[in-house]
Amino acid sequence: MDEPHLNATASVALLSTTMTYNFDPDKWYDNELDVLRARRRAGQITREQFQGAAARLDQRYQEMWDRLDGSYQLPVAEAGDPP
Repeated sequence: MDEPHLNATASVALLSTTMTYNFDPDKWYDNELDVLRARRRAGQITREQFQGAAARLDQRYQEMWDRLDGSYQLPVAEAGDPP
């Protein structure tokens, strides 16, 4: 029987070679905010915790758009980098 960590490693290797451009930052943001709202309604976090988490989420969202906005450029290889 395969060892669990070997299966996980193989899965990570597969995922690292698979690329998709189907990521929707707006959907991600909405989902994350929905979770925060649900936790607030359930009393799992205080209003202050919700506000702090929402502010951090807004910051992450803006940083994400800053990275995604523009054309992708391949990094320049440095001497000694593997091919």
